[in-house]
Amino acid sequence: MLKGLASGLLGRAVGLGLFGVGFWALAKGFIDSNVPIALLGCVLMVGGMWAMAHFRRMMQD
Repeated sequence: MLKGLASGLLGRAVGLGLFGVGFWALAKGFIDSNVPIALLGCVLMVGGMWAMAHFRRMMQD
């Protein structure tokens, strides 16, 4: 049980970190008119949201 709890919390923290870095990259891409950085930010945000949902679902099972 403790292992599942730790991996779930760590997974959510990683997902939240990815989401935050993605948001920063997206904003930086728009501010600097840098399309590849903005696209990377979009991908990181979606990946972060997926990770948070995946680890939350894993905790419920």
